[in-house]
Amino acid sequence: MRNLMRIQKAIAVLFFSIVPHMVEGGDWPQILGPHRNGQGDNEHLADSWPKEGPAVVWMKPVGQGYAGVAVVGKVGIVYHREGDVDIAEAFAVADGTPVWKKTFPTTFVAQVSEDSGPRCVPVIDGNHVFLYSSQGVLRSLSFKTGELNWERKTHEDYKAREGYFGAGSTPIVVDDKVIVNVGGDRQGAGVVAFSIKTGKTIWKALDEQPSYSAPIRIKKEGVDHLIFITRLAAASLDPETGNVRFSFPFGQSGPTVNAASPLMLSSGKLLLTASYGIGAVLSDFDDQSVTEVWNTDNLLSSQYTTPIEYKGQVYGLDGRQDGGASTIRCFDPQTQKIHWSQPAPGYLTMIMADEKLIAVTAQGEVLMISPNQQAFQLLGKFKLFAGKDRDPCSLPALSNGFLFVRDSGQLYCVDLRKK
Repeated sequence: MRNLMRIQKAIAVLFFSIVPHMVEGGDWPQILGPHRNGQGDNEHLADSWPKEGPAVVWMKPVGQGYAGVAVVGKVGIVYHREGDVDIAEAFAVADGTPVWKKTFPTTFVAQVSEDSGPRCVPVIDGNHVFLYSSQGVLRSLSFKTGELNWERKTHEDYKAREGYFGAGSTPIVVDDKVIVNVGGDRQGAGVVAFSIKTGKTIWKALDEQPSYSAPIRIKKEGVDHLIFITRLAAASLDPETGNVRFSFPFGQSGPTVNAASPLMLSSGKLLLTASYGIGAVLSDFDDQSVTEVWNTDNLLSSQYTTPIEYKGQVYGLDGRQDGGASTIRCFDPQTQKIHWSQPAPGYLTMIMADEKLIAVTAQGEVLMISPNQQAFQLLGKFKLFAGKDRDPCSLPALSNGFLFVRDSGQLYCVDLRKK
């Protein structure tokens, strides 16, 4: 009996060392985390890593795609492609085993990439999972079973063009609507709101083509703003009606992209950034108008990495993956003072939790950086996979101390918890 109790206790210890505890952290239900600002909630991460890196709890094969995962509770969703089908797969965060798996036909071929998989992170909202394919097909699935509720072929419905990389702007859920950067500029359907329950169109707005930037929802002085970056502009929409509160030019014509998400700063101002000579713009705004505070290409020109704010300072990546070296940078958005710049070991994306920046490079290296405005401080690094310079970085996800990272062949679960 005593031996049996010891065995049961050992099993329990092993189980709880692997399975995430809800009290230790939060969910990561969409792109850039619960608040779409790259920051996780209530995480407790290790302050340092062993030389060989933290433990990889499990890994599992996945197909093509740049879409990071979404996690709610004990279930994650990964969206990828094998052959001529897109695959939505729910998995147990404890060990990666499948919960359900659904496939959808696709004929998408990327113009400027060897990868033709999905680009958009799944969005989990209650018992709904929203997927947006590279060909602009919006689907609603049951989070519990994977059953298809409805789908809309938005590119066909609104005559939208695929662009260089296909559809790449992750939708956003607001109340009873899922809202998408469709890009139907010839039909006044740059942005379209669909009913969560039925998929029917509720409203459409903007004569704009799409970007690869994910929209955000913010509230300022009691007013709701839905901030979208399109191909050549930025706009605030009323999420209830689609009415345009304000818009202003952002981007350039030609072979350029807008891909980093907008960032609402604690000062109440809006920060946008893009590469290709566009740079960064800081704007102040109210419910009807916007005022430019500054506009420069000398501070932060990020190809697709969304910057992160911590204690009023901004941490971001300056540079392009396909255009030479990139630099990790910390600066004051009010004064434009650059506190420090550090050459990056390759193009990277980053998120933040427990006062630690976690960055993943296209070459498969994971870094832990202190958000210290005095100097660049590397807390740890390790090699997770062998990536290629040409592989765009899929955004990592963090839930309950577990980091989820994927490349074009594997999905990894890494234990970053404080022991």
